[in-house]
Amino acid sequence: MKAGLGKAKNAKVSVAELTFKDNQIDISIPGAKFNVIAEGYGSAKATLPFSYLFELIKGAPTEFMKISLKRGALQINNTEVSVKTTFIDDDKILRSVGLPFIS
Repeated sequence: MKAGLGKAKNAKVSVAELTFKDNQIDISIPGAKFNVIAEGYGSAKATLPFSYLFELIKGAPTEFMKISLKRGALQINNTEVSVKTTFIDDDKILRSVGLPFIS
């Protein structure tokens, strides 16, 4: 993912956006977008500084990670960081996009 940012001066302050869908996480950073296959359900978005996300993923002991999202926090394995979150129930635009939703 870091290759998507290059060595730009703004790389440390760039924002990563994670879009959670059923069995998929889309990760968007300036200049790149990644689709990651995942086991999970529900729809939500989270934004956080790219450097936080990069360090969390780089520090993961295995290629498999447990990722949990709750209001205001993202947890990867045992590390939790504050993030801005939007859940499908709360966002009029997300509800209109037709993202998969399980009630």
